[in-house]
Amino acid sequence: MVLTTLSILVILWYDCSMTRKESVGKSQKIAITIPKNLFKEAEKARREIGESRSAFIQRTIRRYLETRREKDAVRHYVEGYQRFPETEEEIEAAEQAATEILTEEPW
Repeated sequence: MVLTTLSILVILWYDCSMTRKESVGKSQKIAITIPKNLFKEAEKARREIGESRSAFIQRTIRRYLETRREKDAVRHYVEGYQRFPETEEEIEAAEQAATEILTEEPW
């Protein structure tokens, strides 16, 4: 296999010894091609924190998926309030409750 100067073949595999539930006993080897500069940057970062390549990629994927789920949840939340906005009475009640709670705080 010949690699271009812009990419490098990276073989990633999930370490079965990880303690996370989804990796116990279930691994999947994958092969991807990424730009060489991205590979070098990722290698530098993972070495600085002392992680294996697999652990670094797993953590990065998990973080991306977590962020995506959080963004989806916020979007759904906003869409819900846009479909069913708060009434004036609900807003007033929330403001009153917040005022009462905050006045009790020993600032």
